[in-house]
Amino acid sequence: MTLTATPAAADAATAHAAELLVGVLVVVGVVVRQLRVRRLDPRSTVAWVVLGVGAVVTFAALDDHPVTTRDVALLTVSAAVGGVLAVARAYTVRVWRTDRGVVRQGGVSTAVLWVVSIGQHLLVDGRADDRSLTDASLLAYLGFVLLVQNLVLVARARREGLLVSEPAGPAAPRR
Repeated sequence: MTLTATPAAADAATAHAAELLVGVLVVVGVVVRQLRVRRLDPRSTVAWVVLGVGAVVTFAALDDHPVTTRDVALLTVSAAVGGVLAVARAYTVRVWRTDRGVVRQGGVSTAVLWVVSIGQHLLVDGRADDRSLTDASLLAYLGFVLLVQNLVLVARARREGLLVSEPAGPAAPRR
């Protein structure tokens, strides 16, 4: 007996594979960026972009799949655990001032905590009633935990006197 996939099933499998590939590429990119010396971005631009794209992908998946209370609970638990790991990860990142401004660089423990963070999200994914929703939420998850980590890094840099808050608008002329 030969089994053949319907065109719709093949399209769904291709879309699922594409989402996973994008997720893997983003994960690799994020971890590699964490290990390099990079300027600290107080605005968390990359995190906001990844979170925004992830939210769009996640909400698009909601149109195609029913959401159960269990799925929402699992994603919430994953986000909470990811947030805690992001705070811990932020304390493994070295932050210092150079002539280019405030920079940061993660180390081996930062990379290990990233692997644990992604691993726990994938474990949660395996427990969900609809894996396509949790797969689609990977980018939103990454954006969220990256944002939490960066907010903690910025707070650390400010507390250590490395980063000073800039005025909200142009400076008023002195008289």
